[in-house]
Amino acid sequence: MANLNIRIDANLKQDVDKILGRLALNASDAVRIFFARIREERGIPFALKLPDKAYENWVNQAIADAEKDIEEKRISGPFNTVDELMKSLDAD
Repeated sequence: MANLNIRIDANLKQDVDKILGRLALNASDAVRIFFARIREERGIPFALKLPDKAYENWVNQAIADAEKDIEEKRISGPFNTVDELMKSLDAD
């Protein structure tokens, strides 16, 4: 076995540890899986690319629209049941 020491943002590690915990994995398991996939695929096992500009603009506009809806109180919820959601939709 070999050891690998990495520096990573503490918040990122904490968030990832929570996700991995739900998968019954830890960071070492995840790195071993990642390295195995790199070897298997002979490269990074996912595309490394910047998002399409049109998609990026669409996402930014959707976020801006949602923030405006929140500010203007046009969003309701959260709902505990589907019935509560449906009643809210019917009221509008």
